[in-house]
Amino acid sequence: MPEPERAQRQLKAELLLESQKVLGLDALTPGDGDLVFGLDFLVDGAKKYELPYVSANLARPDDTLVFPATRVVEVGSMTLGITGAMGSELGVTGARVLDPIPAVTAAVAELRSKNVDLVIVLSHLGSRSDKDLAKAVPGIDVVFGGHDRKHMESPTVVGQTAIFQAGSRGKYVGQVTFELAEGGSGWSDPEGRAKALRQQSNLKRQIERYTQQLEEAKDDKSRERLTRVLGFAEKRFNEIVIPDEGATKAHKIDATKIPMGKGLADEPVMRKLVDATLDSMGPEITSDPHGDHSTGRNPDRPTKRDWAPWAGAKQCRSCHEAEYDDWKQTPHGGAYAGLVKERRHMDLQCWSCHVTGANQKGGPTGPKDVGPMRNVQCESCHGPGLAHVKEPVKDTIIRSPSEAQCLTCHTEEQTEGQFVLDEYLPRVDHKD
Repeated sequence: MPEPERAQRQLKAELLLESQKVLGLDALTPGDGDLVFGLDFLVDGAKKYELPYVSANLARPDDTLVFPATRVVEVGSMTLGITGAMGSELGVTGARVLDPIPAVTAAVAELRSKNVDLVIVLSHLGSRSDKDLAKAVPGIDVVFGGHDRKHMESPTVVGQTAIFQAGSRGKYVGQVTFELAEGGSGWSDPEGRAKALRQQSNLKRQIERYTQQLEEAKDDKSRERLTRVLGFAEKRFNEIVIPDEGATKAHKIDATKIPMGKGLADEPVMRKLVDATLDSMGPEITSDPHGDHSTGRNPDRPTKRDWAPWAGAKQCRSCHEAEYDDWKQTPHGGAYAGLVKERRHMDLQCWSCHVTGANQKGGPTGPKDVGPMRNVQCESCHGPGLAHVKEPVKDTIIRSPSEAQCLTCHTEEQTEGQFVLDEYLPRVDHKD
């Protein structure tokens, strides 16, 4: 990866390691992303911050485990046995991944011999492999999975195992309540069953709409995007598992997600760590983040250049003043200001969806090259507009953007599958 991006990612990796110590976690397991900077970086970080990693299948070349395979913790009146596993897609010097099924089988047997109340697997295998693991390894009560970056508020129940997916980017904290029935086995999740049925119905409607839009698409680019979006929706539909109603003697499980929104006060120590990382990423913006020009404290920021084929929102305003004024009041109109407020405008993983034309021909090439293209302007949806300014006819602009255009930023990962056009569009629609 380019050196600037590598440097930023390493800053974030160090932040994550240190913040996990602040969180006081009982156990965690590594995934492939934890090894981007090599095995030594992770091992040294785990030692430095005294992090309780567990992994039944992350090993050195001689098959000795990098971290303990299991961990037993007391939570209230319950004894929890925890192990972890990761997938095999690893190309890291000095490390290899053992077959997860025999590795987890051995770890679960060890935990069961200690008479724990629940056996929990922290998985970085992916949702499909989590289901395979639950089928293949008896004795697993709960799997908390990552890797797919999908959030599942209600579990998928496979046999006697409840499987959760953690989502991505720390948007939510999951809270799970277990109600154990004496002599019971397996899990009952009535509310989860109702939610899964609703999700299935919503996705079915989305698939029907995408299919219709694909049939009506008039250009290759729109067809390509809609084909990709339709594939995502069909994949999610096929992955839905409708929980059984549950046996009378099943343990009950109830889960909820707690949004980590702006209404929550920052924990002081964590805020200090984050601020230090942001300070290291780049300078603050000293001019109006709503403005049309970038100044700030960046000596190498370009002041003038040719932005063709992009015209900029001010050019659109000359003919579409009412629409422009309405756009300014939408979340799109303040997208860059929001990024600046969070001090993420120099973040190479964030900036491009908050400006117009990023990394496209003639558009901004990086956070220091935003210029007059701040915010999600008219051309983000309607396409480059300089040709339309010169010849204002319908063939030189995209009059009605497709849903696929929205999904270039409102991706499956970013929204965790929650993007629904009919719900999002009223927030940015400027037709009235």
